[in-house]
Amino acid sequence: MERQKAFGQTDHVRWYGKQDYGQRLIDAGFNVKRIKALEFASPEEVEKMRISATEDIFFCTKS
Repeated sequence: MERQKAFGQTDHVRWYGKQDYGQRLIDAGFNVKRIKALEFASPEEVEKMRISATEDIFFCTKS
C-alpha cells in the first residue's frame, strides 16, 4: 500500500513523463538527441518494428 502511495504502482517499474525523461537521461551522464523513427529507418522498417513514426525516440551516447 505504501509503494502504491509513493510511486503510483506496486512493482519496480517507474513511470516517467515526456517532459522529464530526457533530463533524467542527461542527469545520468548521457548525451541525448530526440529523433523520430523516420530519421533512422525507412517507412517499411518503422512498420516492421511497430515504432510510432511521430513519437520521440531518445538517441543516447555516453562520452
